Amino acid sequence: SVDISRLIDATAIILADQHAFRCGTIARIKTADVRVHKGGVVHITAAMIKKQRNSQRIQITRKIRQDWAQIVQSLLELRDKEDSATDPNRKLLGLIPAEVTRRIANRTESITGTRWTATDFRHTSAQRQVDMGASADELAEFMQHNNVLVGNVYFDQSPNQAKLVN
Repeated sequence: SVDISRLIDATAIILADQHAFRCGTIARIKTADVRVHKGGVVHITAAMIKKQRNSQRIQITRKIRQDWAQIVQSLLELRDKEDSATDPNRKLLGLIPAEVTRRIANRTESITGTRWTATDFRHTSAQRQVDMGASADELAEFMQHNNVLVGNVYFDQSPNQAKLVN
């Protein structure tokens, strides 16, 4: 009974928040990239887009947290009922990257009164990983950075890391 527009916005926010996906990555996820398993477990495969050449792009699979999986599953079910359900390249959200950016910001503003962008969610996810004890290598893999030094800013800002150093 939920409006598909709200499911699209919620799914975009989930992917930005839980997995630090960029808007371009979120927009390129196809319905075929979403798998719902027994027990409602949802996995999404995405191509990490910030690689210099398409041949360098790698596919990663991430699990949607169980308490949020129903939102993604409901969106997938609604998208599968549409006329274009047989198109193998049909996008999960049906949006271009700029629309993903705008819709995340608009929806978060309507909920919280503050505009939060996908980049804000990405940085928050990175900081959360570091605060939970992730190593530089683990952070680089999570964020799909080419260099482990890129994430040093998160370690510098982490109260948990400061406590460990002291």
